[in-house]
Parts: sequence; structure tokens; C-alpha cells
Amino acid sequence: MTEPSDRRGRAATSEQRAVSGRKPNPISNEAGWVVAVANALRDVAVALSDGFRNSPGLSALVLLFLLVAVVAGIALYFVSSLVGLVVFLAFLVVGVIFAAMVYRRSIEQSAERFGVVKEVRAMNTLAYGDRLSSEQREIVGGLLESMAAGIADDLDIDPSSVRANVFGIGDDGRLHIVPGLTWNMAPGKELSVAMSAGSGSTGRCFATGVPNIAMRRATGAGWGADILPTSEMEKLHRDLSWIVSIPIVIGHSDARPVWILNADGLVPVEQSRLNAIAPSLLYWAEALSLILRTNLEDQQ
Repeated sequence: MTEPSDRRGRAATSEQRAVSGRKPNPISNEAGWVVAVANALRDVAVALSDGFRNSPGLSALVLLFLLVAVVAGIALYFVSSLVGLVVFLAFLVVGVIFAAMVYRRSIEQSAERFGVVKEVRAMNTLAYGDRLSSEQREIVGGLLESMAAGIADDLDIDPSSVRANVFGIGDDGRLHIVPGLTWNMAPGKELSVAMSAGSGSTGRCFATGVPNIAMRRATGAGWGADILPTSEMEKLHRDLSWIVSIPIVIGHSDARPVWILNADGLVPVEQSRLNAIAPSLLYWAEALSLILRTNLEDQQ
């Protein structure tokens, strides 16, 4: 008596013979190749359209011309075969999809120019300072001066004890003072201070995207969670007592900061008083954001 498992085994063997005896379907095999080529072209389309950032319209014309040339060549080669027709139609569909991708990308690029993307892709924001015109730098200097004077007035302290600066991300991935964007800071090693995202008041503000207030306590706690590595702490002004850090963003309010605006003081101030003046710094951060957005849009 034949066991069920033996019958299943012979049935499977018979099926394998039947399958192996069938002739391969050229259309089926070619369709898989066409799908693979279409997927590859889709990826190439996205990559190439991303490359033509300044002239999406020109990129569409040039790349579509190349695509038509490829389609024409294939059509001539396969003109007498059904496979040729399938390939021709597949490339035609890919061409339409490609054109739609280029158009969509051009819309996204226009959005980027007007600062409506959620996140700034280029992370060397320190270089943005070099793009500012002399007039814009003068305006920024005036803003920093006015901000420091307003803070001194609100806190009822000596205006010469309040300073301001702007930090950006450099090629090394660390935060540095944007050259020239300081107020009431004397030339010296302090201008070379740098920190990683999450380190110090500036780094914590950049990492979290929210304002940060740091204070140096008279007790052994020092700067607490806002302390920097010893090599960087040694660069700071010996009388530095507090720092208020505000993120400067481009686009949506929840976007990644591109710069950090800092106000700091050389005389001690109570935490509650710093908490009270911190919201006023948001106005100055937005003013700097507007200047930066205008500059970047003008240079597109």
C-alpha cells in the first residue's frame, strides 16, 4: 500500500518534470527585465533631477531628450518583434513618470528657495556668515547691540556687562562663533570656543531646538549640565556668569536650527530674572532669521 507521503512525493516529481519540460516564455522573462530597468531609471531620474538644483526646467528638457534618444534606438532595434513593442511602451511610461518626477522636484526646489522646507539640508551653516553683504552685517551688528542694551535695561545692570554672539555649525560638525557676528566681545581666544551639539548652553539649544538658560553657580555645582570640556572652558571670559541661547531657524518653527543666538553676562543675575527676559530674545532671533532667509533666497 502506497503511503500518502509517497504519493505526494511522486506528484511533486511529476509536477517538476512538467515545469521543466515547458518552454520558457520570452515575454514573461523580458517583462521582468523591463521592470528592473524601469526601477533603475526611476532611481536615476530622482538622482539626476536632484542634481539640477538651479534650473529644473532645463534639466527636464535635457534628460527627456536623452530618454527619447534611448527609446528611439531600442524601437529601431526591436521594431519587428513583440518584445520590442513591450520595451518601447515600458520606456514611454518611464518617460512620463520621469517628467512628473522632475516637475515635482522643481516644485520642491522652489519651496526650498522660499524657506518652507522643514529642515535645512546643508549643515555647514557657519559659511552662511560669509554670504552676508556688508550692509546685512551692519544690520546684524545693530540688532545684537540693541538686544544687549535692551537686556541690560530689563535686568537693570551695566550695559558693558552684556554681550551677544551668533554660533553656526562648521565643517567639523561643531558649533563655532560666526566671524564678525558678535557684540561687546574683545578679540582673543574666547572667539575660538567650539562645542559639539548637546554640549554647553549653545550645544544643548542646537540639539533640542528650544531656548536654553545656563548659569554659573557660586557653589561647587559650577555650570552644571551646561559645562564644556576643560580645553574650551579655559577660553571663556573669567567673569562669564550666565548665557541665554535661542535657536534661529529657517522655515517652520520646528525646523532644525541653523544658527544659535546667544546673550551672556559678566555679572551674576538671578535665575528668575533670566527666565523673565528670555522670551524677548525670540524677537531678535526671528529678525536674524529673516535676514538670513532673505540672503539665501537672493543667492539662489
